Amino acid sequence: MRSSESMLHAEGSQALNPESTTARRSRLLHLVNEAARGLALAGVLATAAPSEARGQESREPQKLEQQAEEQSKKLDAVSKKEDWLKKTFGAFFYERTPQLRQKLQGAVRDARSSGKTVLENVAESGEGPQETPETPKILLTDLEGKEGVLPSHVLRQVLEETYPKGWVNNEVAIVEQKAVISDQEEAQEEEAARKDYEFKGEKPVTRAKFYMEGGVAKVVLYPTVKKTGVKEIIEGDVAHEVLGHGNDWDSDNEMSANDRADLLHAVYQRLDAPDRYRSSYVEGIDRDISDPQKRDYFKAKEYWAEIVSQFFKDADQLSDTDYEIINWRVASTDPQFNWKAASQRREQLVRQALTSQKNAARSPRR
Repeated sequence: MRSSESMLHAEGSQALNPESTTARRSRLLHLVNEAARGLALAGVLATAAPSEARGQESREPQKLEQQAEEQSKKLDAVSKKEDWLKKTFGAFFYERTPQLRQKLQGAVRDARSSGKTVLENVAESGEGPQETPETPKILLTDLEGKEGVLPSHVLRQVLEETYPKGWVNNEVAIVEQKAVISDQEEAQEEEAARKDYEFKGEKPVTRAKFYMEGGVAKVVLYPTVKKTGVKEIIEGDVAHEVLGHGNDWDSDNEMSANDRADLLHAVYQRLDAPDRYRSSYVEGIDRDISDPQKRDYFKAKEYWAEIVSQFFKDADQLSDTDYEIINWRVASTDPQFNWKAASQRREQLVRQALTSQKNAARSPRR
């Protein structure tokens, strides 16, 4: 969910030292590996040792024993991640992370039954597939902002050309902007928001919402967004819901069990970091939710969505750690993605479409 408070500029953000994107990206593996060494739950599982060449049958028992030991360590690593999730988020691990829970449990179960490593089973499950003509396409409505209406075909072009491959199609089924909302719908939305986020005062005006319906991810934009510029709606509301919530540890359709757990753990570690991205929306969750497990879960979900939208708008405003967490996920599906070039292209597409619309409106009818 994205409220009006999340639109505020990062409070107290500090200017980062100028540094090239290439240099920042070069530290990806170093930072991820360093974090993994310091965390009991992090780390990517190694593949099994290659088969022995012929003529070395005498070493087979030793090899099998070694592989069995390695397999046991890998299963323990996955189990430890599941244990950490249960301890940290309690009931929310079961209620709010069905994809993550099922993937972790499935990885252990499949590895034990097949005799293969957890990583081999994950690889065979289709981790990180490339988009093809058969990939389900997101359904879109026209997008109305204060400058005018962006046609749905232009919105599709913006989403497919200026965001990473694998982050839009097959992640969210539909993005719909509602022209009006009934009193009943508004009351139901407020009741759900208060139940989840325990708003104690006046509920922030909801601008957009990500939700699952029948196992399908959908995003709705509420009438409030029409008062905002089209580009801001895309880079703020749409990016927060589609790119952020649609590609987190629970909603993403391709992410492996281990990457889901590692992403959640990495984001969780950022919640109280001195150099965290300061969103008034995320920081406000501390004031409202009393249960620490529930609070940390929702903060992690919203923190991820907030830094994702900021990354694609202007990644230079993020700390190196937040940048590298997102870049790790982007590189897994689109290693050639360049956020700065994409941002410039996005601005161009939106400006051209709106300018063309204004010119057409001014042209005299014949």
